[in-house]
Amino acid sequence: MLKFKFIQLLVLIITAFIGCNSGSSLMRAWGEISYDGKAIEEGEIIFFPIEGTLGPSTGGPIKNGSYDIPAKTGLVSNGTYRIEITGLRKVKYIPGGSGGGPLTEVMQNFLPDSYNKKSNLILKVSNVTSENNRIFNLEKIENTKSRFPKITK
Repeated sequence: MLKFKFIQLLVLIITAFIGCNSGSSLMRAWGEISYDGKAIEEGEIIFFPIEGTLGPSTGGPIKNGSYDIPAKTGLVSNGTYRIEITGLRKVKYIPGGSGGGPLTEVMQNFLPDSYNKKSNLILKVSNVTSENNRIFNLEKIENTKSRFPKITK
């Protein structure tokens, strides 16, 4: 009787394991990002699931023109994602306009909205890890409005 219970438990565990792993797995995604031919030195890339892809948004930092999203927080294999990319750089501005305060340095996104909040960049994730290495060469598009006017001195 004890042997029978052990076999039942073993079958239950194996069935649960197979069931948990039969769906989509998380995949690493990495690559390089440039804008107007220059590596984005600092920024962020975020992947938003679309078209029935299950799971939360994920992303990570861009450092020295590269990004790397590890599998443990990665993208669902065979999933489809909309991508938002921000590129940050230091700019100097005066809070409140001229005469409003001391000259201050802040980090500002220099990429146009068409690469972030209005992005149409789409990624279909492969179930083969080596195929998820992507290079984004973003073309320069004139940004219509800057949040912080750049001060040159």
